[in-house]
Amino acid sequence: MRSHPPIDIMVDPSGAIWLERHRARHERAAPQAWLILDHDGTWLGELVMPTGFTLHEVQMDALLGVRTDALGVEHPQVLPLHRT
Repeated sequence: MRSHPPIDIMVDPSGAIWLERHRARHERAAPQAWLILDHDGTWLGELVMPTGFTLHEVQMDALLGVRTDALGVEHPQVLPLHRT
């Protein structure tokens, strides 16, 4: 079980707003999905995280988070972010 409160909204360094898509209790094992809006509300897209990865911070060129393995052990992980 996560020891930190769930994050459901973030603002990245570019000012884009990241909104975590709601998951029902029975969907908690499904990958996190984030809806991304520009600072003015323009739709930028949706990004689905890899299975087992929990997003904690968005940087200009990387996603910082924690990957939980099959044994429930958490590992810090940095994923590259390529903006278009």
